[in-house]
Amino acid sequence: MFQYFREALYLVTTAVTNSRFGKQFSRLLLRIHVQRSSAFYLTNVALILLGVTSLGLCSAAYAPTDMAGGSLRTSARLTLNLLLLLCASV
Repeated sequence: MFQYFREALYLVTTAVTNSRFGKQFSRLLLRIHVQRSSAFYLTNVALILLGVTSLGLCSAAYAPTDMAGGSLRTSARLTLNLLLLLCASV
């Protein structure tokens, strides 16, 4: 799974000609192999947003004139869309 490099750590000195101060400095170089895992992004971001987006299509099942909403007499379609907007922002 992981590949280790033999020469992952270098201790070198800089050239005097490259120095702004005309001095030689020590420099430590470290080589690290990093690999990104796409499974984390797919499960924690893409699938959640896909679910919220697909549930947004459920609001098409309600008629725009449907007034069987909550206590403020809002439509069920508007209530569902606001709920999905709140879920997507969290």
